[in-house]
Amino acid sequence: MHNKRFIKIMFLILLVFCFNSNDVLAANNTNKPEDTLIKSSGKSLSDFIPKDWKLISKVQRDLNKDKLKDIAAVIEYTGEYNASDEEEMSGPPRILFIVFKKKDGTYKLSVQSASLIMRAGEGGVFGDPFAGMEYSRGSIVVSLYGGSSWRWGYTHRFRFQNKGWYLIGETDETYNINTGESETIDTNCLTGKQIITTIDINGKKNVVSHNVGIKKLKRLIDL
Repeated sequence: MHNKRFIKIMFLILLVFCFNSNDVLAANNTNKPEDTLIKSSGKSLSDFIPKDWKLISKVQRDLNKDKLKDIAAVIEYTGEYNASDEEEMSGPPRILFIVFKKKDGTYKLSVQSASLIMRAGEGGVFGDPFAGMEYSRGSIVVSLYGGSSWRWGYTHRFRFQNKGWYLIGETDETYNINTGESETIDTNCLTGKQIITTIDINGKKNVVSHNVGIKKLKRLIDL
């Protein structure tokens, strides 16, 4: 009787151990550089840059209107990892993160995104599509460009409001370097106002302004 009970208890322990082991293995097998979690706090920017990552862009300004200089940064992975053929072509992952400065001089993480900043090989013949990050009128502006004979560009404007980072404006551009044809769609996500500017093959410019309606703002972490 006691032997049966002992065997049953040992079986349950082994069963739990196996399930936990499988969970750990599954997590390790799915870990990718882009899944890296940025530290929640630190004394300087370098504290937030993980091992095997390098800084490629930064902006240091007051981003949450508390009169303290915050930091927005873009980092790129430099270590080795099991990349697919497609990932080898596109290049190593990049992460955008923003940290707020506190009154004691330290910083705390506000947001991070591994999907917004395109990789170095995703710009086509044009090359690295990351055209830079800047501060403008209380917002962080990220610009991406690429293509070949037909060039494309995306500019995203993010602002911290309602305790989160939201897309408040965006510009989509296409341009043919051979014919001069182009289209630029500039959208104010706060007001719904959209301006579409086109230039045809003959160089004729046309500007149309309309309102697409005020929609729910997109969060940076969802893009």
